[in-house]
This record gives sequence, C-alpha cells and structure tokens, in this order.
Amino acid sequence: MHRRPGAAGDPGAVGPPGPSGPPSAQGDDAAAAFATATPIKHVVILFGENVSFDHYFGTYPKAANLPGETAFRPAVGSPVPNNLSVPLDVNNGFAPLTGVDLLTNNPNLTNTINGTDAANPFRLSPAQASTADQGHNYGPEQAASNGGAMDLFPKFTGGPGFPAGQTKSLVMGYYDGNTVTALWNYAQHYALNDNSWTTQFGPSTPGAINLIAGQTNGMIMGNKAFNLFSPTHAIADGQGGFTMIGDTDPIGDVCSVAADQNLMAGKNVGDLLNATGITWGSFMGGFDLNITNPNGTSGCGRVTNPTQVPFAASSLDYIPHHAWFQYYPPPPTRGTCGRARSRRSARASRPTASRSPPTTTTTCMTSSRRSTPEIWAR
Repeated sequence: MHRRPGAAGDPGAVGPPGPSGPPSAQGDDAAAAFATATPIKHVVILFGENVSFDHYFGTYPKAANLPGETAFRPAVGSPVPNNLSVPLDVNNGFAPLTGVDLLTNNPNLTNTINGTDAANPFRLSPAQASTADQGHNYGPEQAASNGGAMDLFPKFTGGPGFPAGQTKSLVMGYYDGNTVTALWNYAQHYALNDNSWTTQFGPSTPGAINLIAGQTNGMIMGNKAFNLFSPTHAIADGQGGFTMIGDTDPIGDVCSVAADQNLMAGKNVGDLLNATGITWGSFMGGFDLNITNPNGTSGCGRVTNPTQVPFAASSLDYIPHHAWFQYYPPPPTRGTCGRARSRRSARASRPTASRSPPTTTTTCMTSSRRSTPEIWAR
C-alpha cells in the first residue's frame, strides 16, 4: 500500500547563533575594502639598478636549457616582451620590428668604432653568474647611446675582467632563465616592465631619484657649496640651481661618508601617494643596523659574504646612495607634544621609506595622525 505524504508542519523556533567564524581576508587586509577598477589591491615594485632590461630578460621566455643547468619551462602562451629576441616598435603599437636582428646582427657588432671589442649579445652561463661591473656614469652612457643609435656600448661602457678572459665586449652579455631563474619565475606571474625607459643617464643615485621624482634637479642642503662638488656628481642648471648626475650620499644618514652629500627638493611619488591616502613603503637592503651578520659585521659596516665564485669584492649591505627617499627631508609638523624633532640621525636604522604624512620622533599624538617612531613609512 502506498500512502501520500501529509502537509509540511510549521518550522520550529530559530536556534541560538553559532560560534563566530574565522576573520575574513578583508579584516586582515584593509586594502581589500578599497574600491578599485581591477582586482589589484597591492603593487610591489622590484627595482634593479645599473643593469639593462636585456641583461636579465634578453631572450625571455626562451631559455637555452643546456644539460646540467637549472631548466626553465615557460607556461604556454607566455607573453613575449620587447627584448633582444623580439624587438618591438614602440611608435607603432608595439608591433614586431621587421628587418631587425639584435641577437646576430647587432649595431654594437657592426659599428667599427668599437674596434676589437665589437660584439653581438652573447649568453652568460650559470658558471658565469658573477661579472665585473660595467661603466654606468652619465658621460660614458650618453656617449654609448650615440644619439639614439645605441651602438657604442663596448667602447664607452664595457668593462673587462671576470669571468676570466672577458674583454670590454662583456657589456653585451646577457643571462637567461637557467641562471636568473627566480627573476624569470617572477615574470611568469607578475607584470614585466619591458618598456620602462629612463629619461636620463647616470649611475645609482640619479637613476633612483629619477624613478621616484621624474627628474634630479633641485639639490639642496649640500655639505659644501655645490660648485665644489665633483663635476661627475652635480652640474649647474643655468637657473641658479644644480642637477644631480652622479652618486652622492644623503646628508644626515648615519652611514653617509661620501665627500659630496646633499638632499633634494621637490615632490616625489611618495608625496603623490600620500595626497591620495594610499599607504606605501620603500625598503632597501641592510636597513636594520641592529643586526649582526654571521661573519660578525654589523651597523654601517654590515657585509654579507658573496656566495658566487669568483666574486672578488664584498659590498656593504646598506648603501646610503641607493636609498632614494633618504634624500627628501621630512616636512616639519607640530603635535600636541610640541614641535617635531629631526630624525635624520637615526634614519638608516629603519626601512628607507617615505617622508609620509608628517611623523614625529616622539610617541605623542599629532593633531591629525599617530606618529610612527619605528617605521618611517605610510
């Protein structure tokens, strides 16, 4: 016998609420609540100085994958950047340039002014992961660019040395994913700035300042008159001021020892981010001077022993002239505890970062925002 089910009964009373669940991702990350045009909530920029894009990504995403080397296998459909393998026309929608072969018929080979150092780009193997520094001062870089022909790099910026037997043509060497595997893996998952073109020549400091400020004019607070600075560091701008063209140290940084030291006037990207309320920070290697390395070095003399043979020199972990925001003085502010004091003498022991919304060296509250005595960043 089959029976039909009866009508459903009234729902029972609502039970007590259950225990609270784990905090949401938004609770852990304030940026998750920001309204953005894309899903991107954080931007992290890795800035490699003094080395060209093609030195690391000249053949990306194609690596040689020779026997015995760490293999690199790109994802199917990996975008091809503007590099030695596939030069693109920046003036015509980044279409591939026709009739241009930068790998096997490079103008640095065909320009006879380079003499016996003339060369095509060539691959450096993992066994050659340590190389001599190449010239990167303002004048030589300008001469190497040769009015835009980009064909005199061996003559003007090439540096012979290790790997053993290398001539000035070493400046034409490049790595692939078998050596700089980590960088190529980053490129597989994040944006690759293959068309980030600097607007001036020069070494570390002007390159870094130019990146965050768009120009390097406006040198201020020199440790001496700017006309006494090295002519490779500062040049008169014709308007009574001076423009940075070489490495100086930021004056007031406890690790600054260079003969030429100064700060910079004007706005930088940190000011623009502050104005829109976007939090940010900038971090430089070795900024924590309280750490003692396993080799016993600490403070401004902290050194990490090189791991790549035959790297012949040790470099300090913290280098003041690499610390871009150290060149911009924090604006003065008044808080409920009185006038803010200078923090320049202690800056190198903190992340090198913004001159953010005004901060103080005290732990008091200012009229608009809390001081950040330990981290100099937004």
